[in-house]
Amino acid sequence: MKPLNILVASSEVAGYAKTGGLADVCAALPVALARRGHNVAVVMPYHRSVRYGKRTTEVTPYIANVWIGHRTLACRIHRSLLPNSDVPVYFVDAPDFFDRDDSSRGKGLYQQTMPGGYKSDYPDNAERFVFFSRAVLEVASAVGFAPDILHANDWQTGLVPVYLEEQYRQRPEFHSTRSVFTIHNIAYQGMFNRGILDIAGLPGWLFNHNQLEYHGHLNFLKSGIVYSSLVSTVSPTYSKEIQTPEYGCGMESLLQLNQHKLRGIVNGVDYSEWNPATDPHLVQTYDESTVKAGKAANKAELQKRYQLPIDPDRPVLGLV
Repeated sequence: MKPLNILVASSEVAGYAKTGGLADVCAALPVALARRGHNVAVVMPYHRSVRYGKRTTEVTPYIANVWIGHRTLACRIHRSLLPNSDVPVYFVDAPDFFDRDDSSRGKGLYQQTMPGGYKSDYPDNAERFVFFSRAVLEVASAVGFAPDILHANDWQTGLVPVYLEEQYRQRPEFHSTRSVFTIHNIAYQGMFNRGILDIAGLPGWLFNHNQLEYHGHLNFLKSGIVYSSLVSTVSPTYSKEIQTPEYGCGMESLLQLNQHKLRGIVNGVDYSEWNPATDPHLVQTYDESTVKAGKAANKAELQKRYQLPIDPDRPVLGLV
Protein backbone atom coordinates (compact mmCIF):
# COMPACT_ATOMS: atom_id res chain seq x y z
CA MET A 1 0.00 0.00 0.00
CA LYS A 2 1.29 3.43 -0.88
CA PRO A 3 2.02 5.82 2.01
CA LEU A 4 -0.96 7.93 3.06
CA ASN A 5 -1.05 11.50 4.29
CA ILE A 6 -2.81 11.26 7.67
CA LEU A 7 -3.77 14.33 9.69
CA VAL A 8 -4.77 13.68 13.30
CA ALA A 9 -6.88 16.34 15.05
CA SER A 10 -7.16 16.31 18.83
CA SER A 11 -7.83 18.80 21.61
CA GLU A 12 -5.08 17.19 23.70
CA VAL A 13 -1.88 15.21 23.08
CA ALA A 14 0.29 13.61 25.76
CA GLY A 15 3.56 15.46 26.26
CA TYR A 16 1.84 18.79 25.65
CA ALA A 17 -1.61 18.78 27.25
CA LYS A 18 -3.52 15.90 28.80
CA THR A 19 -6.64 15.07 30.80
CA GLY A 20 -6.98 11.37 29.92
CA GLY A 21 -6.61 8.51 27.48
CA LEU A 22 -7.48 10.64 24.45
CA ALA A 23 -4.12 12.40 24.80
CA ASP A 24 -2.22 9.10 25.12
CA VAL A 25 -3.75 7.68 21.94
CA CYS A 26 -3.18 10.86 19.94
CA ALA A 27 0.48 10.88 20.95
CA ALA A 28 1.21 7.19 20.32
CA LEU A 29 -0.93 6.37 17.27
CA PRO A 30 0.64 8.98 14.91
CA VAL A 31 4.13 7.65 15.73
CA ALA A 32 3.01 4.06 15.11
CA LEU A 33 1.48 5.04 11.76
CA ALA A 34 4.66 6.88 10.79
CA ARG A 35 6.71 3.77 11.56
CA ARG A 36 4.53 1.93 9.05
CA GLY A 37 5.63 4.37 6.39
CA HIS A 38 2.80 6.89 6.36
CA ASN A 39 3.16 10.67 6.36
CA VAL A 40 1.52 11.81 9.58
CA ALA A 41 0.93 15.18 11.21
CA VAL A 42 -1.05 16.31 14.27
CA VAL A 43 -3.05 19.49 14.91
CA MET A 44 -3.99 20.66 18.41
CA PRO A 45 -4.66 23.95 20.22
CA TYR A 46 -1.79 26.00 21.58
CA HIS A 47 -2.89 25.62 25.19
CA ARG A 48 -1.19 27.49 28.00
CA SER A 49 0.36 24.19 29.09
CA VAL A 50 1.98 23.97 25.66
CA ARG A 51 3.12 27.58 25.64
CA TYR A 52 4.87 27.23 29.00
CA GLY A 53 5.51 23.48 28.93
CA LYS A 54 8.75 21.54 29.01
CA ARG A 55 8.73 20.64 25.32
CA THR A 56 9.95 23.40 23.04
CA THR A 57 7.94 24.68 20.11
CA GLU A 58 8.93 26.94 17.27
CA VAL A 59 7.01 29.63 15.45
CA THR A 60 6.40 28.85 11.79
CA PRO A 61 5.92 31.39 8.98
CA TYR A 62 2.40 30.02 8.41
CA ILE A 63 -0.82 31.80 9.31
CA ALA A 64 -4.24 30.13 9.55
CA ASN A 65 -7.12 32.47 8.76
CA VAL A 66 -10.05 31.03 10.68
CA TRP A 67 -13.56 32.38 10.17
CA ILE A 68 -15.88 32.30 13.19
CA GLY A 69 -18.94 34.32 14.16
CA HIS A 70 -18.75 36.87 11.31
CA ARG A 71 -15.06 37.59 11.86
CA THR A 72 -11.78 36.09 10.77
CA LEU A 73 -8.94 35.41 13.20
CA ALA A 74 -5.41 35.27 11.81
CA CYS A 75 -3.64 32.66 13.93
CA ARG A 76 0.05 31.97 14.09
CA ILE A 77 0.95 28.30 13.72
CA HIS A 78 3.59 26.84 16.02
CA ARG A 79 5.34 23.53 15.47
CA SER A 80 7.05 20.77 17.43
CA LEU A 81 7.74 17.04 17.06
CA LEU A 82 6.12 14.18 18.94
CA PRO A 83 8.63 12.65 21.36
CA ASN A 84 11.10 10.20 19.79
CA SER A 85 9.77 10.78 16.29
CA ASP A 86 9.78 13.00 13.23
CA VAL A 87 5.99 13.47 13.38
CA PRO A 88 5.16 17.19 13.36
CA VAL A 89 2.61 18.71 15.71
CA TYR A 90 1.04 21.96 14.58
CA PHE A 91 -0.42 24.25 17.24
CA VAL A 92 -3.15 26.80 16.61
CA ASP A 93 -2.27 29.96 18.54
CA ALA A 94 -5.52 31.61 19.63
CA PRO A 95 -4.97 33.01 23.15
CA ASP A 96 -8.58 34.10 23.69
CA PHE A 97 -9.70 30.50 23.27
CA PHE A 98 -6.85 28.37 24.56
CA ASP A 99 -4.40 30.32 26.73
CA ARG A 100 -6.28 29.68 29.98
CA ASP A 101 -5.48 26.27 31.54
CA ASP A 102 -3.68 26.86 34.83
CA SER A 103 -3.99 24.32 37.65
CA SER A 104 -2.87 26.89 40.25
CA ARG A 105 -6.02 28.89 39.46
CA GLY A 106 -8.29 25.87 39.11
CA LYS A 107 -8.50 26.14 35.33
CA GLY A 108 -8.25 23.07 33.10
CA LEU A 109 -8.53 22.43 29.37
CA TYR A 110 -12.33 22.26 29.37
CA GLN A 111 -13.47 23.20 32.88
CA GLN A 112 -12.79 25.59 35.72
CA THR A 113 -13.22 25.24 39.47
CA MET A 114 -15.93 27.58 40.75
CA PRO A 115 -15.93 29.42 44.12
CA GLY A 116 -18.09 26.66 45.61
CA GLY A 117 -15.45 24.07 44.74
CA TYR A 118 -17.38 22.36 41.96
CA LYS A 119 -16.18 22.17 38.35
CA SER A 120 -18.02 23.87 35.53
CA ASP A 121 -17.52 23.79 31.77
CA TYR A 122 -16.23 27.02 30.25
CA PRO A 123 -19.26 28.96 28.97
CA ASP A 124 -17.57 29.45 25.57
CA ASN A 125 -16.65 25.79 24.95
CA ALA A 126 -18.93 25.72 21.91
CA GLU A 127 -17.16 28.68 20.30
CA ARG A 128 -13.74 27.32 21.27
CA PHE A 129 -14.21 24.02 19.49
CA VAL A 130 -16.20 25.37 16.58
CA PHE A 131 -13.13 27.50 16.04
CA PHE A 132 -10.71 24.58 16.47
CA SER A 133 -12.67 22.32 14.12
CA ARG A 134 -12.45 24.85 11.32
CA ALA A 135 -8.84 25.68 12.22
CA VAL A 136 -7.82 22.05 11.63
CA LEU A 137 -8.66 22.37 7.94
CA GLU A 138 -7.15 25.84 7.64
CA VAL A 139 -3.89 24.61 9.20
CA ALA A 140 -3.73 21.74 6.69
CA SER A 141 -4.10 24.25 3.84
CA ALA A 142 -1.64 26.74 5.32
CA VAL A 143 1.19 24.25 5.85
CA GLY A 144 0.56 22.43 2.54
CA PHE A 145 -0.51 19.09 4.02
CA ALA A 146 -3.14 17.53 1.75
CA PRO A 147 -4.61 14.68 3.84
CA ASP A 148 -5.80 11.38 2.42
CA ILE A 149 -7.19 10.65 5.89
CA LEU A 150 -8.46 13.26 8.34
CA HIS A 151 -8.71 11.65 11.79
CA ALA A 152 -10.92 13.55 14.25
CA ASN A 153 -11.21 12.54 17.91
CA ASP A 154 -14.12 12.98 20.34
CA TRP A 155 -16.71 15.76 20.44
CA GLN A 156 -14.17 18.60 20.42
CA THR A 157 -13.44 17.81 16.75
CA GLY A 158 -16.92 16.56 15.82
CA LEU A 159 -17.47 19.39 13.35
CA VAL A 160 -14.29 18.63 11.40
CA PRO A 161 -16.02 16.06 9.11
CA VAL A 162 -18.95 18.48 8.73
CA TYR A 163 -16.73 21.30 7.54
CA LEU A 164 -14.85 18.92 5.25
CA GLU A 165 -18.03 17.86 3.44
CA GLU A 166 -20.01 21.08 3.55
CA GLN A 167 -17.41 23.82 3.04
CA TYR A 168 -13.93 22.52 2.20
CA ARG A 169 -14.49 19.63 -0.18
CA GLN A 170 -14.15 21.93 -3.20
CA ARG A 171 -10.57 22.86 -2.28
CA PRO A 172 -8.01 20.84 -4.28
CA GLU A 173 -6.17 19.65 -1.15
CA PHE A 174 -9.39 18.03 0.16
CA HIS A 175 -10.86 16.57 -3.04
CA SER A 176 -10.06 12.97 -2.11
CA THR A 177 -9.88 13.26 1.69
CA ARG A 178 -11.74 10.64 3.75
CA SER A 179 -12.53 11.21 7.41
CA VAL A 180 -12.33 8.96 10.47
CA PHE A 181 -14.07 9.91 13.70
CA THR A 182 -13.00 8.10 16.87
CA ILE A 183 -15.24 7.94 19.95
CA HIS A 184 -13.07 7.64 23.04
CA ASN A 185 -15.86 8.34 25.54
CA ILE A 186 -19.44 8.58 24.29
CA ALA A 187 -20.66 10.18 27.53
CA TYR A 188 -19.13 13.52 26.48
CA GLN A 189 -20.98 14.77 23.42
CA GLY A 190 -20.72 18.55 23.13
CA MET A 191 -24.38 19.62 23.36
CA PHE A 192 -25.10 23.27 22.65
CA ASN A 193 -27.98 25.49 21.63
CA ARG A 194 -29.03 25.98 18.03
CA GLY A 195 -27.60 29.50 17.92
CA ILE A 196 -24.10 28.03 17.65
CA LEU A 197 -24.90 27.31 13.98
CA ASP A 198 -24.56 31.04 13.25
CA ILE A 199 -21.18 31.21 14.98
CA ALA A 200 -20.12 28.07 13.12
CA GLY A 201 -21.20 29.53 9.77
CA LEU A 202 -23.29 26.47 8.99
CA PRO A 203 -26.67 26.77 7.21
CA GLY A 204 -29.85 26.29 9.22
CA TRP A 205 -31.12 23.53 6.94
CA LEU A 206 -28.47 21.21 8.41
CA PHE A 207 -30.31 21.42 11.73
CA ASN A 208 -32.49 18.33 11.30
CA HIS A 209 -32.67 14.93 12.98
CA ASN A 210 -30.76 13.23 10.15
CA GLN A 211 -27.75 15.55 10.42
CA LEU A 212 -26.77 17.94 13.24
CA GLU A 213 -29.86 18.22 15.46
CA TYR A 214 -30.30 16.16 18.63
CA HIS A 215 -33.34 16.87 20.83
CA GLY A 216 -33.32 20.54 19.88
CA HIS A 217 -29.56 20.97 20.35
CA LEU A 218 -26.50 21.01 18.14
CA ASN A 219 -24.61 17.83 19.08
CA PHE A 220 -20.93 17.77 18.09
CA LEU A 221 -20.53 14.03 18.66
CA LYS A 222 -23.55 13.18 16.52
CA SER A 223 -22.22 15.50 13.82
CA GLY A 224 -18.96 13.57 13.68
CA ILE A 225 -20.75 10.22 13.52
CA VAL A 226 -23.09 11.31 10.71
CA TYR A 227 -20.53 13.04 8.51
CA SER A 228 -17.42 10.87 8.85
CA SER A 229 -16.50 8.19 6.34
CA LEU A 230 -15.73 5.76 9.17
CA VAL A 231 -16.41 5.72 12.92
CA SER A 232 -14.06 3.87 15.26
CA THR A 233 -14.12 3.17 18.98
CA VAL A 234 -11.49 2.05 21.47
CA SER A 235 -12.36 -1.68 21.34
CA PRO A 236 -14.68 -4.15 19.57
CA THR A 237 -16.55 -4.63 22.85
CA TYR A 238 -17.13 -0.90 23.27
CA SER A 239 -18.42 -0.64 19.69
CA LYS A 240 -21.12 -3.18 20.60
CA GLU A 241 -21.87 -1.71 24.04
CA ILE A 242 -22.56 1.80 22.73
CA GLN A 243 -25.25 0.40 20.44
CA THR A 244 -27.29 -0.53 23.52
CA PRO A 245 -29.52 1.70 25.70
CA GLU A 246 -27.41 0.86 28.75
CA TYR A 247 -24.19 2.31 27.34
CA GLY A 248 -25.17 4.33 24.26
CA CYS A 249 -25.88 7.58 26.16
CA GLY A 250 -28.70 8.30 23.72
CA MET A 251 -26.58 7.60 20.62
CA GLU A 252 -27.46 3.89 20.35
CA SER A 253 -30.08 4.25 17.60
CA LEU A 254 -27.82 6.49 15.53
CA LEU A 255 -24.93 4.05 15.88
CA GLN A 256 -27.14 1.12 14.94
CA LEU A 257 -28.15 3.06 11.84
CA ASN A 258 -24.47 3.66 11.05
CA GLN A 259 -23.10 0.27 12.09
CA HIS A 260 -21.96 -0.34 8.50
CA LYS A 261 -19.16 2.17 9.12
CA LEU A 262 -18.57 1.47 12.82
CA ARG A 263 -15.37 -0.35 13.81
CA GLY A 264 -13.96 -1.30 17.21
CA ILE A 265 -10.16 -1.26 17.40
CA VAL A 266 -8.40 -2.01 20.68
CA ASN A 267 -6.25 0.83 21.97
CA GLY A 268 -2.62 -0.21 21.71
CA VAL A 269 0.21 0.23 24.19
CA ASP A 270 3.35 2.26 23.57
CA TYR A 271 5.97 -0.33 24.53
CA SER A 272 8.73 2.27 24.60
CA GLU A 273 6.93 3.90 27.54
CA TRP A 274 5.18 0.97 29.20
CA ASN A 275 8.22 -1.28 29.53
CA PRO A 276 9.00 -2.75 32.97
CA ALA A 277 12.61 -3.31 31.93
CA THR A 278 13.22 0.44 31.60
CA ASP A 279 10.37 2.13 33.51
CA PRO A 280 11.94 4.79 35.79
CA HIS A 281 8.89 4.76 38.10
CA LEU A 282 9.55 1.22 39.31
CA VAL A 283 11.72 0.62 42.36
CA GLN A 284 13.07 -2.49 40.62
CA THR A 285 12.91 -3.01 36.89
CA TYR A 286 12.46 -6.49 35.46
CA ASP A 287 12.19 -8.51 32.25
CA GLU A 288 10.93 -12.00 31.46
CA SER A 289 13.86 -13.62 33.26
CA THR A 290 13.50 -11.58 36.48
CA VAL A 291 9.74 -10.97 36.52
CA LYS A 292 9.05 -12.89 39.73
CA ALA A 293 11.55 -11.01 41.89
CA GLY A 294 10.83 -7.68 40.20
CA LYS A 295 7.09 -7.80 40.65
CA ALA A 296 7.48 -8.94 44.26
CA ALA A 297 9.73 -5.98 45.04
CA ASN A 298 7.35 -3.49 43.48
CA LYS A 299 4.34 -4.98 45.22
CA ALA A 300 6.12 -4.70 48.58
CA GLU A 301 6.95 -1.06 47.86
CA LEU A 302 3.33 -0.33 46.92
CA GLN A 303 2.11 -1.91 50.15
CA LYS A 304 4.63 0.15 52.09
CA ARG A 305 3.64 3.46 50.47
CA TYR A 306 -0.05 2.90 51.20
CA GLN A 307 0.63 1.65 54.74
CA LEU A 308 -0.70 -1.83 53.98
CA PRO A 309 0.69 -5.00 55.55
CA ILE A 310 3.80 -5.98 53.59
CA ASP A 311 2.73 -9.51 52.78
CA PRO A 312 3.54 -11.29 49.49
CA ASP A 313 0.55 -13.61 49.94
CA ARG A 314 -2.07 -10.85 50.14
CA PRO A 315 -3.59 -9.69 46.82
CA VAL A 316 -3.50 -6.01 45.92
CA LEU A 317 -6.34 -4.69 43.77
CA GLY A 318 -6.27 -1.35 41.96
CA LEU A 319 -9.31 0.40 40.47
CA VAL A 320 -9.17 3.31 37.99
